[in-house]
Amino acid sequence: MLAEARKYVVALHSLLLGIALSTVLLFAGVSALAQSDMLDQCADAGLSHDAPAAACSDKWLAISVRGWAEMAAGLFDAARSDFYKVGRFESEAAKIESSLGLGALAWEFESFALARQLASDVLEMNPVHAQALYLHGVASGAIGDFETAMADAGKLIALAPNDPVGHALMGLFYHNRAVQFGADDDFEAALTSYEKALGLGGKPNAGLLRRYSWLLSTGPDEIRDTELALVIAQQAFKEQARVSTVPRHAALFHHTLAVALASNGRTREAEIQLEAAIERFPGARSRFQKALKGAGFLDKETPATLYELLGAIHACLEVKCGALNVPLIYKTL
Repeated sequence: MLAEARKYVVALHSLLLGIALSTVLLFAGVSALAQSDMLDQCADAGLSHDAPAAACSDKWLAISVRGWAEMAAGLFDAARSDFYKVGRFESEAAKIESSLGLGALAWEFESFALARQLASDVLEMNPVHAQALYLHGVASGAIGDFETAMADAGKLIALAPNDPVGHALMGLFYHNRAVQFGADDDFEAALTSYEKALGLGGKPNAGLLRRYSWLLSTGPDEIRDTELALVIAQQAFKEQARVSTVPRHAALFHHTLAVALASNGRTREAEIQLEAAIERFPGARSRFQKALKGAGFLDKETPATLYELLGAIHACLEVKCGALNVPLIYKTL
């Protein structure tokens, strides 16, 4: 139950882990919230060591489930409080759970160095903890340490070669490095990793589909397939709507669909999707304009029209514009 809760939230934040929220988790979150007073008393007792062991020794599990449920609902302050409470308990498992939860929150608020440190704390206790390796990898990639990020992805692949997560993560790092430095070999390696992950079976994850579509829309000519990119973007959009209602996550999928539509010459439909993206996450407009202006693709002080913004975004992506880190503009991978 706890693992399902944690995995669901990691999937929301990274949009790469293909884990759906189960009915069990929903009931677990509701049950945990209904027992708030008792759980808080146990957390306080864990700090002061004055609670009967039989009454409270395992209650950190329920507090953690509550924290992940709160995080999935966007109740970040409540989630942070609960993960701190989990860390008061003496067991190593509780310490690990606390660090993972706080690390996921650090990622949510773009504190990537802190997220990596918290993941490192877990890896000191358990060097092969899969979710800690994942968090350590994505945080390393976000700060540009691709060597460490790829090493983490490689460890995940070695631990579970038939699990798509490690391959999808490796593809993400190749893709990000390719966009930043413009290396065609990295684009091809990203495509290979994405297709390996998709070929391992199971229901494709929305984030993996989104990244795959993005690569097919904007990659080098030899791997570009705009028609397939649009089909994949539409599939990703439907899957994302099923698993997450977080506005900025939804915005990124609207944006991916906009790029796929634009790459197929369907500009008006693309503008509608970009407008929907900005409506879901208003901060994206100013972030995009600042990034595009800095990269030399948009030269105006007043707010750009949607048409101007979309044209500049697409032009930037066409030349592998490393200044435009679209996922981070939306505060998500």
